[in-house]
Amino acid sequence: MNKFTNKMTWNVYIYRHGDGIQIYNVFDHRHFVEYLNKIDFDNVMAKEKVRRELHYYFGSKAEWEVYISDIFGFMEEREFEKVSVYDQVMLNFDKFFKYLLEVKNE
Repeated sequence: MNKFTNKMTWNVYIYRHGDGIQIYNVFDHRHFVEYLNKIDFDNVMAKEKVRRELHYYFGSKAEWEVYISDIFGFMEEREFEKVSVYDQVMLNFDKFFKYLLEVKNE
């Protein structure tokens, strides 16, 4: 069984003050990767544990959020949607978890 490393890739969008919107690889977060290496992926609760840790590290924290808006309409009428790294990963969580299993079992 392999260990998870930051050589894996799952990109999301983040906002860095002064640098603007950037692409970020969630596996560059050392503590998240360390936690993944502790999970027993043979356990039926593994998927839920990964989801909870994603939320812990990447959910509802300003440094992991971007605001999305359409480009049409007037500025004062424009609505913005706050999207966190957690939200972005959850859009394809089944594929994300499958990716983890594939890497773990290589």
